[in-house]
Formats: sequence, C-alpha cells, structure tokens
Amino acid sequence: MGKRKFILLTFLIFCFAASSQNLVPNPSFEDYDTSYTATIFPYFNHTFESIDIWRTEWDMFNTPDLFFEDNYMFFEDVDPDSLQMAIDLYNALDSENPSFGINYASSPANYAGFQYPRTGSNYIGLRAETSIVLNNNGSFSNNPYFEYIQVELSDSLEAGKSYEVSFFISLSENSIFQNNSLGILLSDQSEFNFGIIYEEPDIVSPDSITSTEDWVEVKENYIAQGGEKFLSLGNLNLTAITDTFISQGQFNAAYYYIDDVSVFENRRIDTTLCPNDSIILTATPGSINHLWQDGSIDSVFVVTEPGTYWCRGDYDNIFHTDTFIVNYYDPLTISSITDTTICQDASIEIIATHNFDNVQYNWNTGDTTSSITVSEAGQYSISITNICQKQANVITINQTPKLEFELGNDTILCHNTSLLLTPQINDGEYNWQDGSNDLIYSINSSGQYWLSVNNECETVTDVINVTVLDSLELDLGPELEVCEFPITIDAFNDKAQYLWQDGSQNNSITIEDSSTIWVNVSNQCESISDTLKIKHFCGCNLFIPTAFTPNNDGENDFFEVVIDPQCQLKKYSISIYERWGSEIFRSSGLTNKWNGELKNKQVQNGLYTYYINYQTYGNPKKQILGKVLLTN
Repeated sequence: MGKRKFILLTFLIFCFAASSQNLVPNPSFEDYDTSYTATIFPYFNHTFESIDIWRTEWDMFNTPDLFFEDNYMFFEDVDPDSLQMAIDLYNALDSENPSFGINYASSPANYAGFQYPRTGSNYIGLRAETSIVLNNNGSFSNNPYFEYIQVELSDSLEAGKSYEVSFFISLSENSIFQNNSLGILLSDQSEFNFGIIYEEPDIVSPDSITSTEDWVEVKENYIAQGGEKFLSLGNLNLTAITDTFISQGQFNAAYYYIDDVSVFENRRIDTTLCPNDSIILTATPGSINHLWQDGSIDSVFVVTEPGTYWCRGDYDNIFHTDTFIVNYYDPLTISSITDTTICQDASIEIIATHNFDNVQYNWNTGDTTSSITVSEAGQYSISITNICQKQANVITINQTPKLEFELGNDTILCHNTSLLLTPQINDGEYNWQDGSNDLIYSINSSGQYWLSVNNECETVTDVINVTVLDSLELDLGPELEVCEFPITIDAFNDKAQYLWQDGSQNNSITIEDSSTIWVNVSNQCESISDTLKIKHFCGCNLFIPTAFTPNNDGENDFFEVVIDPQCQLKKYSISIYERWGSEIFRSSGLTNKWNGELKNKQVQNGLYTYYINYQTYGNPKKQILGKVLLTN
C-alpha cells in the first residue's frame, strides 16, 4: 500500500501596502501662478489661466473661472481706467469692501452665487448650457455654451484595469437652468482644439445636478482601453441632454462649480497565503483618516484568515477605497497511489495526482515529471513540494511471475494403472480439456489431455498424449487338424511384440505342414505364451468349397459345408472373417449357409478366412482353418 508523508513548511508573515494615488495633478486647483496678472479685457473671466497644469479652450468670454478669496491680486497691475470699465460692465464692485472689492471671481461669494470650496481655498466654475434649452416660457432654443478644462494625467491608464473616476459639483445659485451635461472624457490624445469636443463623455451624472448648498460627487468606475493620458471635464457633445428652466435669475445660464477631480486605480490586491501564515495590510502612505472593513482606524491591519478586506483613505479630502482579497492555500494533498502488480514485459504509468497547480516533483528514480513509466518491480517514491508544503508517497510495484509448466512427455500406461498430472502452478486458473479446474488430474484411459493455465497477464497451454495398454490376450485353441495346407495362425494384440518358435516376430505365422508351434506375445507391461499342435487330418471330413459365386444364377450361390452322410455331427460351429479379422458370419448348423452378405449387403470379392469347430460321435473335437474365395 502506498504510504504518504506530510511536511509543513515555515511560518511566514507578509506585508502588503496599498499604493493608490490620484492620477489627476492639482485635483482641487490649489496650485496657481501667484504672479499672474490679467491682461485681457474684461479680465475677470480669465483667471483660470493662472492655474498650474490645467488648460482650457478659451476666447474673450467663453472661459472657465477660478474662484478663490484673494483673487484681487490678479488685477492690481491692470490699468485703473480699463479695470473700472470692466467693473462697471460686470457690476463687480463689492459694496462691503469699498477699498477694493472685486467679487466677480472671489470665494465664497462670486458673480454666479455663493459656495465654499470643498477642499482647500479654490474651485472653478463652468457654464454648461446644452444645444437644446428649455427656456422660461416653455419653448426650446438653440443656445449651447461649451466650456471645458483638460489636464494630462500623471500616468497613462492600463488596458483592462478598473479606475474610479470622480469629481464634485454644485449648481450655482444664480443659474436659471439645470442639467447633467457636465462629464469627463478620458482619451489617449489631447482633444484641446479651441472648440467643441465631439465625443460622448465616459463619466456623467445620470440625473440633473440641482443642489446649490452641497457638493455632489459624480463617480463611476471606468475600464481602461489602454493609453488614456488626458482628462477633459466640461460641457461636451451631449446632444441628447436638455436644459431645464428653474426660475428667472440674474445669470442666464446653467453654471456649475467644480472641485476635487480624481482618477484612482481600483486596486484589488489578491494574494494567497500558506496555512497558518499571516499578512500585514498597510494603507497607502500619505493617506489619512483610515477606515478598515471592521471599523478599525489604524494604518495597518493584520490578516490571519481568508476574506475580503478593504481600507478607505482620505487623499486630500478625496476618499478612495482599496480592496484586498486574501485566500489561503488548501493543505497540499496527494491522492493515494495503490500498490499494484504488473505483468512480465509490461509497464505502468504512475501518476502523482494532487490538488495544487504549481508544484515540484522528485521521484526516487531521479525524474522530475508528474508521472513516470516503470517496467520493473520495486518501491517507487514521489515527493511533491509547493510553496507551502511537501508531501511524499511510496508505491510498491510487483510483477506477476511468468507462467511456466509442462505436463511431460507422451506416456504409455499399463492396464489398471494411472498417471497423476501435477503441474504445480499456484498462480493461475486451471482449465483441463474436460472443463475441470482441479490442481491435480488423474489419467487411467487413453487419450489426448491438455491443460490451459491463465492469469491476468497470459494463457499457457500444454498437451500430453497417453496410451493405456489393454491386457494381452492369447488363445491358440486346442489341437488343430488341417486337411489343406498352408494355413495362417494369428496372435495379434495391440502394441505388442511377437516371437514365434521359428524366430519370426510378426503377429502371424504361416504353417505348411503338421507341426507344433508356439508364440510369445509381450509389451512393456506383461508377457504371455501359448502352444498349438497342428496335424493333417482328413478322416470324417467335411467337404468345404474353396470358392463360390453368390450371383443368384442358381449355381454355386452359397458357401456350403457338407459332411459325409456316414458321419454324424455332435457339435458344429463356423465363423468367417474378413481379412482384417472382423467376424462377418457365424453359424452352428450345416443348414445355415453363407450367401456372401453382411447385414443384407453383398461383401466385396476376395479371400475370406473360416474357422470351423466340430466333433463327430466317437471322435475328438476338431478345428479347421481355411480360406474361401468369393467371386462374382
């Protein structure tokens, strides 16, 4: 049986830090050129030019605005007469600050309304009337007003990655329209072309922005196509959006304040730990006001079990959440490899099956693959190692012995003896020629015997021929009187050897005259002998024909033995044999004549041997052996 060994590797503590950062530089417009001086009349609506990094499509009037409390510094070097003309034109004098009270682009109060910055001191404003305007009398007018700003991101977006894109927006109090036309477009090239950007935005509010008191966050996740480097925010080519009239006000526009623009990569850090290991999650450096999924507020979190963890951080008052997916590797398991047996000259593939993808293999054969092919018996061990653990297993391979046996040489048995076949193969299923399955087989009759032995690998068969000799039989009979010579005496026995008185060794002998003969018949089992006295005698003789023609012509149609009428038979029997020794006619009376038929069918022409036993009154028994010719 395979044996497994489990080894647990070292206990580890890992540390992962979130690394999210806002890819939008100067996201709340706090960085600007403090030495900027407005040079283009009417001065107030060109303050956006002072902002670092951001750009806009602009002309004398269609420009975004930068709002911050100390914006008056932009106008200190402007020609007083020209500045006064602009103040009168835009009613930009702050009556509460008569010394120098230009509030057109100030904060929190400005020409479009009143709003505090969401973060820092600055925010911007954009006009956002669409090409379809529902005015105060309920009719539509074509009065689009496109303003947008653009910035180059600190890094290009990567294809397939998810990014959280957001900005905060508030409707100015003096607007008479509201809509959801402001959105963000992410592109790989600058669309800054001093005109309309004819692209649908990627991020846009699904509903009209109506709040004038609160900052509303517009946020969506964006799957990058790859290479996006520029962010454009403003009133883009939204032909399907309609402005909605709110009420009559002093600013005939849909005007929105914008602050805190951000693009964060949605960082989902997936990691898998070894059993009993820990991991320290660290919030992004530079972020503050941390909040973990369990309510804790530390900058680090220790993970000791699998789960989903997140940390929300404050990035200059822009909140972003990083997610950590922590899994634990299952304990490395290796499937049980069962000891097995293979056939001779066969091979088997041993496969190390386990529940892990990336592992290292080390067999005691030196192989480093997931499986090996072996053809020899022995013990084979495999060690599997992953990043956490090691397991080992041992399998024993046995080989089925080759089936080898012999029933022996062909054998001759003596009468009343037997042969016991004992192949002595314990591994295999026996199948003898008669269907028996015994391990030992006894033979006491002639025949061909075979044994087939099979196992799961092979089938082997052997055959033995067995001859059982019959008991020898020899009876030459009583004294034999022969009237006509020559005669043949036969002592045939199957598979026997013969020795006659004259040294001949055939199964029969031909006698030419009166004589005494003997024969010894033997085989490997026994030896018997007999003697016969033969004399010429034609006394009270029988008249025996030498031939007959059973053709039904009325002449000589029967083989008929006749005795002298003066002799009286006491006993009589005749047997006629064909040349192979089979008896074909028998009779115990002279009147029963042979018609040359056997079982009502005419036999073939030829010589046939007859054997007659008879006795006449007053005389001893006699035997006559002779031949008769049957011809047609």
